[in-house]
Amino acid sequence: MTASTLLLSLAVSLALTLAIELSFALAVKKRGHALLTVLLVNVITNPIVVSATLTMTHGAGAPQWLVQAPLEVAAVLIEGAVYKSFGFRRPFLFSLAANALSLGIGCLIGMIF
Repeated sequence: MTASTLLLSLAVSLALTLAIELSFALAVKKRGHALLTVLLVNVITNPIVVSATLTMTHGAGAPQWLVQAPLEVAAVLIEGAVYKSFGFRRPFLFSLAANALSLGIGCLIGMIF
């Protein structure tokens, strides 16, 4: 995988994740600082998960699900902890639902393209 391909994958993944998770946050009545928190949390966690997944699956030949599953669990737990510290109601459920929606839509898009 070339550096430009990796950067494009990171940019597309982050853009889709932000669109999906911010839309989800709006749908569950998150506003103001809560939306900014969702945005910032994803700007930090998404590139780490995506780059680690791509590097380990393409570079080391590991199965994607085997690499991605623990990274996604870690992202849900870390994001949930951040949301909890910012006073979100049911922060881990919010994190799980937002990430499951984002991952699910990403998988569907990957199957189509």
